[in-house]
Amino acid sequence: MEWFFNKIVSIYSILLMILTVGIGFFTLLWDTKYLISHNHLKEAKWAKILGYIYIFAGGGIYIAIKILS
Repeated sequence: MEWFFNKIVSIYSILLMILTVGIGFFTLLWDTKYLISHNHLKEAKWAKILGYIYIFAGGGIYIAIKILS
């Protein structure tokens, strides 16, 4: 188990966290507006939910790994 945790710590760096949060903001801000403008309201709702998940999960995983390591 310790080997697996060390691999996760080495893979999930600050750059991967920034990328994950950036994808979340992109999905939340750009994709949602695009889907609303093309009258895809159900897909826009899911894009907004997924954007928030990416933002909070990306930062939360990074903080959890830093606390546990």
